[in-house]
Amino acid sequence: MYGRRLNKFFTDIRSDLHIPFLPIIQVGIASGDGPYKEGVRRGQFGIELRNVMTVDALGLPLEPDGLHLNTPAQVKLGGLLADAYRRFPSHPLASPLRNAAPSVSSAFSFGFDVFVFGILRFVLPLPRASVLS
Repeated sequence: MYGRRLNKFFTDIRSDLHIPFLPIIQVGIASGDGPYKEGVRRGQFGIELRNVMTVDALGLPLEPDGLHLNTPAQVKLGGLLADAYRRFPSHPLASPLRNAAPSVSSAFSFGFDVFVFGILRFVLPLPRASVLS
């Protein structure tokens, strides 16, 4: 069920933003004991939509709470996410960039950057003054 809902979520985001092939990078969960972890992971890795990548956090060190990644693991994950983003064929830093008109490439990059900022803004709320400065 999780995979179907995640697929719909990604499709709805793309539809709402009017960017049908918006690049999406998700992080495969690495923690949390209980009956749902493996089902969530199967759902995440079972997505077969175009321009969707999953970066696996499994095996990265956790905080003593057994739930959250520790700081070095978060830094490593950030690098893995950046590497995944560079692998999208529509990304301006992708090598080689094939069969992508500049306007399409710009739209993808802009759309993805806006989406990432929106997610980061939600996850890491900044004081209003920081956003405006």
